[in-house]
Amino acid sequence: MKRFALGLVAALGFATGAQAATVGYLCDMKNSGKRSWIAQEIFFAHNQKTDEIIVSDVVILSFNNKKPMVAEKVKENAKRLTFKWRVDGVSSSGQRAKLFYRGTYVKATKKLSVSMSPGGGYEGRFNQLGSCKASALKK
Repeated sequence: MKRFALGLVAALGFATGAQAATVGYLCDMKNSGKRSWIAQEIFFAHNQKTDEIIVSDVVILSFNNKKPMVAEKVKENAKRLTFKWRVDGVSSSGQRAKLFYRGTYVKATKKLSVSMSPGGGYEGRFNQLGSCKASALKK
């Protein structure tokens, strides 16, 4: 997953021009089950010069034509980076699904907290906490 995600980020031109300012994070979402809507492994990259964030996991790759997606930055300060993204898909039974995700990366602890709320009138909220490893991305 890491090599695939990094290759896609570079192929999309995300790291061009400001490689040192782009950091990739590979996050292990502990105890996230195989049937969870929060993936066991989540990759995101943040270009600190452009503020662009790209996120990728098996859910995104399954429903987004095998491509990572751009996330919207909600807030960033010295302690954390918060971003959100939406995955639109069709279930195996043919039902349309809108999944609303929000991730908060805590810089001091290197932890990522992800929550997912289904759209379309469905109730529930799924939460998962994981640990991340950061590395500068190079083209």
